[in-house]
Amino acid sequence: MFDEVIVWKTSRLARNILDLLQIVNILEKNDVTFKSMTEPYDTSTPTGKLMISMLASIAEFERTTIIENLKMGMVARAKKGLKNGGRMLGYKSVGSGKDSRLVIVPEEAEIVKKVFNMYISGKGYKAIANRLNKEGYKTIKGNLFGITAISNIISNPTYVGKIRFNRYVDYANKRRKGKNEDFILVEGQHEAIITEEVWEKAQEIRDTRAAKYPRTYSGEFPLTGLLVCPVCGHGMVAARTVNTLKGGEKRRIRYYSCGQFRNKGSVACSANSVRADEAEKYVFDRIKEVLLNDRVLKDIVKKLNKNRKDKIKPLEREYVSIERQIESYSIKKNRVFELYEDGTISKEMLNERLLNIEETLSNLANRKAEIKLEIDKNGSDEIPFKTVKRTMEDFEKLISGADKEQRKLFL
Repeated sequence: MFDEVIVWKTSRLARNILDLLQIVNILEKNDVTFKSMTEPYDTSTPTGKLMISMLASIAEFERTTIIENLKMGMVARAKKGLKNGGRMLGYKSVGSGKDSRLVIVPEEAEIVKKVFNMYISGKGYKAIANRLNKEGYKTIKGNLFGITAISNIISNPTYVGKIRFNRYVDYANKRRKGKNEDFILVEGQHEAIITEEVWEKAQEIRDTRAAKYPRTYSGEFPLTGLLVCPVCGHGMVAARTVNTLKGGEKRRIRYYSCGQFRNKGSVACSANSVRADEAEKYVFDRIKEVLLNDRVLKDIVKKLNKNRKDKIKPLEREYVSIERQIESYSIKKNRVFELYEDGTISKEMLNERLLNIEETLSNLANRKAEIKLEIDKNGSDEIPFKTVKRTMEDFEKLISGADKEQRKLFL
């Protein structure tokens, strides 16, 4: 189809030496020559291959150096009390590059103050989110407030006039395993929205509640992830109430409630709670009925395969789309480096653009991993009826003797 590939510089083709050598090797196997306009050498000779390896090594070194300098610049900026990253509720960034500063957005700052005041007055995350949603407030992205959004506000020291940076190392790959205990926390150059007294009180309440109410163990609720809210269609989550009997004995009652309601309050949906014992008994009894009826089981397997196919196909299309977006942003990233090398943009502009691109790539990579996990878990191949029948027969024998965690896994 073509006889020669011509580039302006080797760094325009690849910045990683291994990638470059592999590309050149593939071109040679297909009798396609490779030529650089500004770096004359013959890749078919040992000397030419040595030259291309050296140039590729230099290009990769330059790129790594730029990234390291960018990270060093962000650390230095944080230590000066200046924020790195995008928008947050209550503040906006004015200026560009190294001259950017945080400035209070008054109407958003009132929301932040309201959150802290409600929290220190005794309200929990959900109650605060519910109140804000009822009053028509929205997050910085225009969404309803949820428990996570409120938690992030309460735990963010930026609102008390401090700058925290580098709390997680390589977060996109390691997630919370990459937690950095030696993160930066310094006084910021921006104006605080809340007082030190309010902040300290909020953190004291937060620590007390964290110790008093440990995370609920989901193994006691085998139908979480399976039951959906009949009104909004979101997943039902675990809920508990504790009743005190006349003799003083406390009785814990388990429920399944709408996840939207539990997270965002009554503006998002209603509780639509169902007693866990009753729901689980109904599900297991129905499974036993199905086991005795091949016709019903065949119909369920048919619907199951159709649902799997209908669910997986859109995910596969989204997966391909995300791969294309990642490739596109990777190309954009390289173009930004090229613009900097050509002197078209300044170092400050390079840093700003790279930050935005890296944030987008991180979000895309996270979503890609989620989709792959879902695809791997479900698959698009049809499940044979005989396999289901055999599994269900074993399931009936095992379910009675299984503990709560195993029952959830079986389901």
